[in-house]
Amino acid sequence: MKTFNKATERNLKKLKLFVPVVDRVHGANHPEFHDVRRLFDEINRKVKEAGAEKPDLDN
Repeated sequence: MKTFNKATERNLKKLKLFVPVVDRVHGANHPEFHDVRRLFDEINRKVKEAGAEKPDLDN
């Protein structure tokens, strides 16, 4: 869990900034990125809801 928390702290802030921008700028030419954004938003929501617990990212 320690590794997951470190990775989350290190990467989520940057991803929150870049994923929506990349989706907006390149989504028209790369519609598959809309799926990437949807998945990122879902992962981010689950991480927030889990708090200190390990989020269930399998479902």
